[in-house]
Amino acid sequence: MFYGYITTMLGFGACLFIPFPLLAQFALYATISLSIAYVSFAFIYPHLGLKPPKLFAFMSRIRNPRIPSLVFLLLALFVFIYATWHTKLDFDLSKLDYHNTQMLEQRAFFERIQNDVPQVLFQAKEAHGLMLFVRGLLANVSNITFNKKQGSTQDGYFYLLANMTHEQIQHATSLLNDLKADSSTNLKLWSVEEQKQILESKLTLETRPLQKIMDSLADSIYQPMLIVLCLALGLMLPSLAVSLKKDFFHAASFVLFPLSVALCVIASEFNMMHLFALLILVVVSVDYGIYAIKEGENPRTNHAIIFSALTTGASFGILILSQIKALNSFGEVIFSGMCCMIILLVFGRFGQRF
Repeated sequence: MFYGYITTMLGFGACLFIPFPLLAQFALYATISLSIAYVSFAFIYPHLGLKPPKLFAFMSRIRNPRIPSLVFLLLALFVFIYATWHTKLDFDLSKLDYHNTQMLEQRAFFERIQNDVPQVLFQAKEAHGLMLFVRGLLANVSNITFNKKQGSTQDGYFYLLANMTHEQIQHATSLLNDLKADSSTNLKLWSVEEQKQILESKLTLETRPLQKIMDSLADSIYQPMLIVLCLALGLMLPSLAVSLKKDFFHAASFVLFPLSVALCVIASEFNMMHLFALLILVVVSVDYGIYAIKEGENPRTNHAIIFSALTTGASFGILILSQIKALNSFGEVIFSGMCCMIILLVFGRFGQRF
């Protein structure tokens, strides 16, 4: 129980550092709930004298080990190939029906000002450096229209958005490049101290289309999550190899088969919450794999694993009925993964243990 608690806590704990409030709040709630559950089951319930339900005979009857683990691994491979071929990434946070006020305001701002004139986004770490560059640019280039709204992004950058012709964009870009190269021409527009302040502000000019700018708002969220998922998978599989040695390939099916099927289920619309749920599924699957292979012949262990998969699948599976896309997506992954886990526990044949 302690091993399962620690590994699951590590999975949710990593999500606390993801820069997306919904996921961080979800992970915080999960870590608190798991801690309360572990303390209750490990230290409180054993002293209450409660008799746990024992369905060993029923579990023994439904256990029908017909399918070798190699079959599940091959099936996982084919499903991975199919899911990879058909997966369509959609990391538009607004489609999750999650009310992130700052994100929605920025998106509405960008959408409202779209027109045929090219847009340039000025960004800098320091507002003063940004204003100094704009002052020099206006003194050097005429007829630049700045949008009235300005502000700061979630990662601490200050921004201005301007309507500029292609010639003006080229001139502004050239001016910034000359400034970074410490050209003497720039000293006519800024003093040496002002030039230093502009360079220290890490000023950038973003000339991509507005739609691409809006799409990039999620980059700082899903990229760390994707890295965390890959690291989790890369760390969990070696941990199985160390813990189980020759039984590694039997236990690997507990990770790869549910993961591949979950990917197949969500392939048509892979969003941010799917990625978060996949991370949790990998962490939980490792626990089940170790328990089932290492102590699968123990009826108490098999009893506990099956009921754990059933309760986890039911509790999160009900989220599929939610009208909120974020919750619905999380339920899809966990429910499909737990269904695969039940199939493995009931029909899987793992070496000589079953």
